[in-house]
Amino acid sequence: MSVKNQISLPFDGTNIFEIYEKTSNREFKTHVCFMKADSLSDAQDKALQIDSSYWKTMSVRHVENSYVWKIHEKLHYAFRCSARVLGIEQT
Repeated sequence: MSVKNQISLPFDGTNIFEIYEKTSNREFKTHVCFMKADSLSDAQDKALQIDSSYWKTMSVRHVENSYVWKIHEKLHYAFRCSARVLGIEQT
């Protein structure tokens, strides 16, 4: 059984949005960060507070909890690998 099935995600029922870098065709390029917000316009307002010119190279979209967990797992794995390579892994 995977860890995902063993825990109850703390943001169930919450609107989660992702700020992402976009290509020149406004397509997804790479993940930037996640945020909780009541609506897309609220999320866009929060993105403006993070970077007032975010709209030039980034965009905001609503995402599912399962997607947030998938990105978390990938980032956690990448962090652990890089920490091991750099010799700064905590035990």
